[in-house]
Amino acid sequence: MEINNSSLGEGSRKGSLENCRLIAKFAAQKGSLIALGSDAHWAPLIGDFTKAVKLIEEVGLSLEQILNTDKEKVYNYLKSKRRIPGKQLEAPRI
Repeated sequence: MEINNSSLGEGSRKGSLENCRLIAKFAAQKGSLIALGSDAHWAPLIGDFTKAVKLIEEVGLSLEQILNTDKEKVYNYLKSKRRIPGKQLEAPRI
């Protein structure tokens, strides 16, 4: 699941913040993994997770439940789901 920062502010779809809050609260309770996205449509907002971070803190999602905080965590998740061909098991160097 993904929580997009742009869905949490004024001007987003009606009910989006509350829907995201309910989903995030359920994910926190179940120990589910969440990805955060900025979903920016304007360059200065790329990578802005301010509202999303506030929401995940509010509902009690742990840092361990946020998938895209570390490239190794993302890579290992994909590897566990067999989304990466076996011959490419080494994490890319960035």
